Parts: sequence; structure tokens; C-alpha cells
Amino acid sequence: MSESDWHPKGFQAYIDSNYDYNDAELLAQLWNIPVGEAKQVIGHKILHNIEDLLPSKVAPDNKVDEPKVDWDSKALDAFFNSHFTYDDAERLSQLWNQPDAYAGKKLIGAKILSGNSKLIDQLLKGPIVDENEKWLDAFFNSSYTYDDADLLSQLWGLGSAFEGKKLIGAKLVNGLENILPDKIRRGGGSKVNPDDKAYDAFFNSEYTYDDADLLSQLWNISLGEAKKTIGTKVIAGIDQLLPMDVRRPRG
Repeated sequence: MSESDWHPKGFQAYIDSNYDYNDAELLAQLWNIPVGEAKQVIGHKILHNIEDLLPSKVAPDNKVDEPKVDWDSKALDAFFNSHFTYDDAERLSQLWNQPDAYAGKKLIGAKILSGNSKLIDQLLKGPIVDENEKWLDAFFNSSYTYDDADLLSQLWGLGSAFEGKKLIGAKLVNGLENILPDKIRRGGGSKVNPDDKAYDAFFNSEYTYDDADLLSQLWNISLGEAKKTIGTKVIAGIDQLLPMDVRRPRG
């Protein structure tokens, strides 16, 4: 999986799974990749039901069969019974790109339930800084533009270009720029990529990430190549040549 294929769905699949930081760290060591990329790889395997391709040592914690429970409630209970505060939840929600402090509380609770509360303590160590200001400084000192932030806000449903600026800055500060969508990362320079028109056509069409993901599997090509292929077909007016399962319904 190339870096340009990374998507929030992969990271979210990892977060929602029984895999933990230790699994990601082990995979990173075995495959000589960063821990962040290891999390994306695990999530990618989960989404495509190919977890068996992971090394045997990398396995989720076994869960004892039990009646279904409301894990959100259990996570929140774990948070409220811990020493962590609202400010901790708010700060970690920013670090983990979550929508609000409520989501941060659930994630903290989930880490507590999985025995990883030490990770939270580590993240909260050090002087308190204004993360928003730090991220915005990183954005404004980069070659990214308002249009890049606006496009990212649309692609990831952030709500505004301002939030897009903060997220781009956060990725720059944490060395995770390669997780940004390929179209955004190409916007960081002055040279025009010849494939830009195809990507623009894809992003401005009715086709979605899931369509590109499906095409990449059907034609055995990368996700980025699938987006470009769809865009090229749209520009030429021949997207009817795409596989039936990928085509958009027409009104």
C-alpha cells in the first residue's frame, strides 16, 4: 500500500479494532516502517478482510465471548472513573483528529479498558502549548494555500477551510504530511502535475472514495491510480466503460 493510498478509514478501522499500540509497534519493527504507517496497514487489512496477511505475532487481543455491550458507555464510564479531565480529552481529541472533547473522552476510556492508559499519560507529558496556534503557524510557514485547506475540509468533512489549515499544520508538526490526500500534497509546489486535471475531475464528480477503492481492487491498481483513471474517463466522457459496479447511477 503506497503512502498516497492512506485514508482516514484505515486509521479509524485500526482505532475501532482490538489491535493496540503494541501491535502497531511490533509490525513497524518487523516491516521496518513508522508506527503511524503500521496503524494504517493494520486498518487497511481489516477493511479488506485480509488480516491473515499480517505476521502471526501481530494479533488482536482475544476477547471472551459475552453478551453485546454498549462499548461507548463502558468507555465513558472508564473515563469518568479515571484521573483524566475534560481538558485532557479536549487536547487529545485535537492530537487524534477527533471532532470534539466527547470523542476524546471515549478514546481515552477505550485506551483505559485496553490497558493502554500509560500511552495517554505519555502524550499528556510536557508543557501545555496552544496546539491550534502551533498548527496554524506550521501551515502559514508552509507552501500550502487556502485552496489546499479548503479542498481538504471538503474531502474529510472538516466543516471549514480554517479546520483544514489546522489539520495540515498538525500533520506538518508531527511529520505526518504523507498521510494527507495525494491531491493536497501535490498542491504544495509551484509545478503543475500533468495528472492534476484527472484528479480534479474525480474530486469534482459524483464518484467517491469507495468507487475508487473498488476499482483499485477490480483492476489491481493503486488507489491513486484508480482516482486518476476515473477522472480521465470522466473528462473523456467515457466513464460508461468503467466496471458496472463502479459506475454512478444516472438520473
